[in-house]
Amino acid sequence: MKAFISFIAGVLLSTGATAQVAGTWSGKLELTPQVSLELVINLPSDGSNATFDSPDQGAYGLPLEVEYNQNDSIAVASPKIGFFFSGRIADGNLTGTFRQGMVTRQLTLTAKKETAHTADRPQTPRPPYPYTTKDVEFDGSGNSHLCGTLTLPDDPAPGNPTVLMISGSGLQDRDETVMGHRPFAVISDYLARHGIASLRYDDRGTGSSTGDTDTLTTAGNIADARAAIQWLRSNTKSQRVGAIGHSEGGRIAFAIQSDFIVAIAAPASRGDTLIADQNRAMLTVGGMPEEIARMYETALLKVVNGTSVDEAIASWNLTPVTRPLTDNLRKVAATRQPWLDYFMKDDPAADIAASRDLPVIAFYGNKDTQVTATLNAPRMSALNPIADIRVIDGLNHMMQHCSTGAVTEYAKISETIAPEVLEAIARWILGL
Repeated sequence: MKAFISFIAGVLLSTGATAQVAGTWSGKLELTPQVSLELVINLPSDGSNATFDSPDQGAYGLPLEVEYNQNDSIAVASPKIGFFFSGRIADGNLTGTFRQGMVTRQLTLTAKKETAHTADRPQTPRPPYPYTTKDVEFDGSGNSHLCGTLTLPDDPAPGNPTVLMISGSGLQDRDETVMGHRPFAVISDYLARHGIASLRYDDRGTGSSTGDTDTLTTAGNIADARAAIQWLRSNTKSQRVGAIGHSEGGRIAFAIQSDFIVAIAAPASRGDTLIADQNRAMLTVGGMPEEIARMYETALLKVVNGTSVDEAIASWNLTPVTRPLTDNLRKVAATRQPWLDYFMKDDPAADIAASRDLPVIAFYGNKDTQVTATLNAPRMSALNPIADIRVIDGLNHMMQHCSTGAVTEYAKISETIAPEVLEAIARWILGL
């Protein structure tokens, strides 16, 4: 699930970099006294393309234009999102000015040998595998053509159960790779070792899959997932084809014709309410006073539903803390993206209620700041009273054991997914 409080987002443009200033440079961009983001600029010494990372947002290898690189100074930019940084090496650091939209900050970057996403992930599957994997492809909806991995256990469980794995928002590869973690690969490996087959696929326009993404919404993702379910029914011997969805993928799982549903951190609330609650939770865990975080949540919900920013913040006192929040509200008001516009109005209530005829299990982490258990677990229960809903202490949105649940922790945790969640998923499917 995307974090909509972000100041850094979007697709960056690419060009070559000269090599006068080279290396990987990392620093903290202080947005408010409570909120900061790690930024990384990669300038290869061989003069190849410069790239940009925002590890706290799970973004890596995004291309940058190099406007200037001579002697001890650089200037890099991405005009499409209004990102610009110019700096000069002094005392071993790269110090300069960051600008994006109305945000201007001094930024000091230090030399870094590796980025967070290269950290060891001990749960990532490594060969030899005690199961078979096959590359498969099939047509999705519209003009999309989807490619994925079919994992087949050597000793299938009774009924040959198979699951379709559906990723969260944004363009995800078949492993749902984020910050060096490959959660769908980990889940697929665990299930195969317990006799359960799976299909995971690259989202359209990602990895090996093709298709238009400019106008893609949740509705298009639902149609692609339905095509994947149909492919499984037509091309495998499985007697039970279920769906495992994470985050927005969990919402999608309720909208396709499967035989059972495993929902992981699935939204059960309308999109605008979910995103406002998400921002409140992220601000609070980042140290923002609860009163201000709830004030921002209320204003954001108004803005995304058409209220002007000035009207939404009419009761605010502008301070050094609230000014960046006001700037972010103006950015949200100016943003028009097909996916976001659709998601804001999307309510999964009818699809969740219709799932009462199916076996459903839903997992939430009580420290999730993106799809909070406090907002979504009770509504999931109300919409489907017979679903098995489990809120697990100490887990975040990725189902990792964590300290705070902040997005910034994901990359720092070596665990990809809690072992008790993997075990619970497999036991539940095998018990159907």
